Order: sequence, then C-alpha cells, then structure tokens
Amino acid sequence: DKAAASKKIVDALPFVAQANVGFVIPNAITIEIVEEVPSYVIGYSDGYYILGENGRILEKTADNYYNLPIVQGTEMTTNVIGEYADFTDENITSILNQLVNVLEAYEFDKVTVIDISDTANIKFVYDDRITVVIGYPEDISYKIKTAQTIINEKLDPNNTGLIKGTLDVSMCNEEPRKSYFNENEVYVPPQTQQATTASTEKTTAEETQEATEQETTESASEEPSEETTESATAAA
Repeated sequence: DKAAASKKIVDALPFVAQANVGFVIPNAITIEIVEEVPSYVIGYSDGYYILGENGRILEKTADNYYNLPIVQGTEMTTNVIGEYADFTDENITSILNQLVNVLEAYEFDKVTVIDISDTANIKFVYDDRITVVIGYPEDISYKIKTAQTIINEKLDPNNTGLIKGTLDVSMCNEEPRKSYFNENEVYVPPQTQQATTASTEKTTAEETQEATEQETTESASEEPSEETTESATAAA
C-alpha cells in the first residue's frame, strides 16, 4: 500500500513533509520526498523548539542555529516532536502559518522576532532594529508587502542598517491607507518588559525603604533645635 508507506515515512521523520512511494517493475522501489522548511522557533527554559511553515514541531535544540524568527508572547500546549503545535490561543497556529508563509513568499529576510502576545496587535521585528506593527490578522499579505516596500524604498533605500524605530502598517489596508514611522519608539519584548517592570518595582520599594531608614536615623541622631529646647524648658 503506497499511501500507508508514505504516511509511515512522514510520521517517522519530522523533517519530511511529504513522501511519494512508487514501485518500478520488477523489484525496485522509488521514494520522493518534500522536506519541511524550518520557519520559526518557540523558546523554552534552556533552548528552542523549531517549527515548520505549517506548525509542525521538527526538533528541540539548545541554540537557534537556523537564525529563525523567535515567536514571543505565547506558549505551546503540546511539544511532541513530529506533531503539529497547539497553542494557548487556538487562532495562533493559523496566524503564524499565514505570517511565515507570506514572509517567505516575499523573501522578507532578517525577521528576528514575531510578537503574538496580542492577536489584535501583531508585530514583528526586522533586523533587530525596525518593529513592524501588523495589527489585526487581516490582509496580512498586503500589510507585509507594504512594510517591505516602505523599508526598502523609503526608510533605508541604501540598506545602511542604521534606521531604527517602529513602522505601523496596521491601517494601510483601510482608507485613508496611511502608514506611520516613529524613530523614537523601540520594541520591548513581552518577557523583557515584564522583567523590567518587576525590577523597577523592586528597586523603587528598596529606594523607599532606604530613604525611610535614612530619615529615621537622621531624626534620631539630630540634636534638638534651640526652639525645641526653649519650648521644653517653658513646659517644664
């Protein structure tokens, strides 16, 4: 059974997306395969899960050696190698599949981060320096093509690699079809932002405590003022 044989090959080999088994008379077998394309990674405690363009989990590695976009803002609910990933939000799989396929189709390279923490405000980072705001997962192809054109033809036509900021194309598909670039707005990943907030809160609390302790110490060691001394004498 050629279909069953093909399925066994695909199930056994995560990097094989499709296998076609054929028979050649008198006693030869041919196998043609289509390989999975590693498209993005999901971080975990000490490494990464590498996923294909359709969300299949290909392998687990210590390093992102393919230099693939790192997906942030979500967690997988299954991590079995060879299976298709499930996420905490059931819409994330289709959004990611569409996004990475469009990026690959347009050869939009150098995407380092995909932020899916808010599916109504999707973002990705280009070349670690330009944050592209997609917004809602509608007309993703048009929005990505618009962003690519603006970066290549308007923001950095000479490919200097010096332009930094945030490019918002979330409304480019609706009238009046405008996009906005803010060179002063820098992307902060979800995890980093949380860690920074926690660190800031801790620092503030520590500073307040230190200030209080210092004030108390100074008050305790401070000599009574002349006015205070006179008032005490009068009361006596």
